[in-house]
Amino acid sequence: MSKAGLKKAFRSMTRDEIAEMVLELYDARREAKDYLDYWLAPDPDRALDEAKASAEKMFFYSTGKPRSQPAAADLKRLVKNFSTLVFDSDKIADLLMYIAERQYIWVTQKRSGFLQAEVAVRRAYDNARVYIEGAALEDLYGLRLERLAESIDDFFRDPPRPQRRSRRWHW
Repeated sequence: MSKAGLKKAFRSMTRDEIAEMVLELYDARREAKDYLDYWLAPDPDRALDEAKASAEKMFFYSTGKPRSQPAAADLKRLVKNFSTLVFDSDKIADLLMYIAERQYIWVTQKRSGFLQAEVAVRRAYDNARVYIEGAALEDLYGLRLERLAESIDDFFRDPPRPQRRSRRWHW
């Protein structure tokens, strides 16, 4: 349905019917609930903290142990949902940097599969870099980007050898 069709449908509904439909939508879809909650009381800092907490849960258990690699689609969905709520490019850049940093930390805590995860780490870094450059936020995030790039390059230049798990091999 187009916006014009939606407007036409709204015009044919009473105020109470529209309110009931919005309440049903609020109950039915998490994205709609998040949007309406933010619309009623916009707090970009709280929304950023919640998005960062969601990203952290994708990478690590509450104990700090790494989870299996999060799907790129889940990370993209997190950023997309956040960017539809908060239009502040600084906050979006901060979230992208946070995800890239978490991706790097996640890889460094893994016991094996470093080379397979390198693509994901570099992709997360590139996504953040491209967004920051496009939004002209290099002055705010340039140093953070440089440090992360150096860390990634240093780690993958000489990744640790995978450790065997057996009685004869110890950490």
